[in-house]
Amino acid sequence: MKLTKIVSILTIGLFLCSSAVFAADIAATLTVGEVEGGAGVTVSVPVTISDDDSKAAGLAVTLTYDAALTFAGLEQADPQAISDPEADALEDADVLDSTLYYQANDDGAGTVKIAAAAATAVVTGVVFNAKFTIPTDAEAGTVYDVTATQTNITNAAAGYETPTDIEVLCGVPDDTGTVADTFTTTLVAGKVTVPDTIKGDPVGDDGKTTIADVLKAISFMNQAAVTAEQIACDMDDANGVTIADILKMIAQME
Repeated sequence: MKLTKIVSILTIGLFLCSSAVFAADIAATLTVGEVEGGAGVTVSVPVTISDDDSKAAGLAVTLTYDAALTFAGLEQADPQAISDPEADALEDADVLDSTLYYQANDDGAGTVKIAAAAATAVVTGVVFNAKFTIPTDAEAGTVYDVTATQTNITNAAAGYETPTDIEVLCGVPDDTGTVADTFTTTLVAGKVTVPDTIKGDPVGDDGKTTIADVLKAISFMNQAAVTAEQIACDMDDANGVTIADILKMIAQME
């Protein structure tokens, strides 16, 4: 599959999302997640799609974020594979069928327009993460809003001679090219918060300190996410954090 054909998938996706001829209306929700991170840290904000009856094959959404943040691109969220066709032209048909191809146009001043489309239905759940870098001088307790809105475009070459709002989600076309579903999409805003404390969750663990609690503390102090897999800790928290777990953490940090 050549690059030009992959890019055309995105164009087709936008066309389908702007079409008015559909067979069924599906209630869906696109949610921008809420995450925490320290000053100077790049955080991953999940963008989730959920619907009641069907799945979407494309999306067009604009993320508006606090201009103090820096947009750092999109990243894959399991199990949905994503790819930027400008950087990664794939040939394998199976990969093409299972991949969400996207373009993200950031204006550097608080707005990024994202268009994405797949050859088959997108996996519902977290479809990708939007990465943002928190300012190095961010103060504890600062909250940065990240909201989702419809994308409005004007592009005569693409058929949009006047400003046009694009539907956020569109359905999978059938063999005739007719889109079976349209979506009434509810948009839920998210945020990035700089915490003023290290938050653990001892209540749900019978008062025991868990691996998750310690990882939060390490991540907070290092201003970077640390996972149990990186440290190779035993995630069985039945007895809380063990001496062996702590030794593994110390070895990892050295």
